Amino acid sequence: MDLEMKKVAPEMKKSRGSKCSPPTVTRRTITSSFSPSSGLGSLTIMGYSLHFPKLLSICVAFFLVARVGTWMVDLRPPRGVADMDTDRVRLCFYRLLQLLSTCAAFSLVASLGTGMGAVSHWSMFIWCFCFVITLITFIVQLGEYQPSLPFSGKSFLFTYACLATAFCLSASIMYAITYIQFLPRGPFRDQAAAATAFSCIACVLYALEGAFLWLLFLGETTFYFSTLHGLFKLLETSVACIIFAFISNTYLHQHQPALVWCVAVYSICFMLGAVAMLLKLVKFENRLHTFFPHFLLGQTVLSVLLYASALVLWPLYQFNEEFGGQPQRSRDVSCSDELPSTLCIWDQKLTVAILTVINLLIYVADMAYWIHFIFIRY
Repeated sequence: MDLEMKKVAPEMKKSRGSKCSPPTVTRRTITSSFSPSSGLGSLTIMGYSLHFPKLLSICVAFFLVARVGTWMVDLRPPRGVADMDTDRVRLCFYRLLQLLSTCAAFSLVASLGTGMGAVSHWSMFIWCFCFVITLITFIVQLGEYQPSLPFSGKSFLFTYACLATAFCLSASIMYAITYIQFLPRGPFRDQAAAATAFSCIACVLYALEGAFLWLLFLGETTFYFSTLHGLFKLLETSVACIIFAFISNTYLHQHQPALVWCVAVYSICFMLGAVAMLLKLVKFENRLHTFFPHFLLGQTVLSVLLYASALVLWPLYQFNEEFGGQPQRSRDVSCSDELPSTLCIWDQKLTVAILTVINLLIYVADMAYWIHFIFIRY
């Protein structure tokens, strides 16, 4: 500051003697710059996302090799019993690839940033959920904690494999339809397409695991999802998860109480189905031989009635102008954008209405199955 005042003072004296020359002020500023691209600053979210699967694969591979060595030494099956070491290694191999594929899909999408829409966020949740449950299952299997579980490990593995297959398949389809097709050609679209490819790989791996378990325990264990009623429950749960992906956008239903009731219907039916699957998983029907089928019939009839009300209210308040709906797609502002970034609101409303019809038909078929099982078969 003192140096600057000394420079300014002579200039001011000169300016007093000359009226034509304006005063000039000379200042020196010292700036320092720091480049974040050096050292650890160059590690971005994408860098963490790509290094995490590598680190995970190294750790799990080391643990797997150590565990397989223990199996080879300690678990010598007696004569006449199939060697389970190969089956365990194959299941661990499936789980390892499932962990890598779901982690890669989640990491690639997370590195794209925010502003992806509710459906994309729901797809990320599905991949993260499958990764966490697969990791827990992998640790339980390697640690041999199955005897301490309150349910059958075989039934749980097959049930989860079927659910994860349906979830990853729905996430792949939803993410591709509602997000990738609206991206311009470039690295972001390639990255999103790679995430979808990893999701499809995870879906195939979960399906292969389910088929392997079904063939491995064929004739020994009857899996819930291998029955007709279990297949209905799997379809009902999968369609409900797709509906949740769209109604997670609160703009679709927050302006009308009737639409909030529809959201409650989807949630209640999903929870009832989850409770039914959980009771089957823990073999609760063995305690209530005659009452349990009637409970499932009552749950299915209630779901049919609730979905029927949602089928009436959702289109009425979304597409009828008298109730504040939008009957034509061209009137929706989000559908008239020249460069849309995601599926427009009107299309999302229509998708929920179509999925409501599909799930109602599945519930009707499920109800007909239980009516035939209770009143006609017996």
